[in-house]
Amino acid sequence: MVNAKRRRSSELASLHTDWDVTSNVPTEEDEFFDPAELESDESVRRRANAALKWVWEREESAIAVVAHGGLFHKLIHQNDKVRAEKAPLRFQNCQLEECSFRYIQEEDVFELRFDV
Repeated sequence: MVNAKRRRSSELASLHTDWDVTSNVPTEEDEFFDPAELESDESVRRRANAALKWVWEREESAIAVVAHGGLFHKLIHQNDKVRAEKAPLRFQNCQLEECSFRYIQEEDVFELRFDV
């Protein structure tokens, strides 16, 4: 994905003191970024699925998920592990959407509903 390199985790932690950077950013440097080769669509989907599963396993009942629209597009519309109902075709800058979702373990699939 274009613009895929993240900042150092220590920089993110110092900029955003209320964020829990350590639980989902395991390394200081972005070890997945290679300027010679952008991340593959399959890799983006795997990362997005792992993030969705991480959100599912959280105790909280309401969680804000923030990402580039391209990541949401690959997660929702180009992903055989996600079924989405009434999802936006494209996410605009600063777009706010609310959805509910559930994980169907037998099928290893997430169902998302955007009409909540």
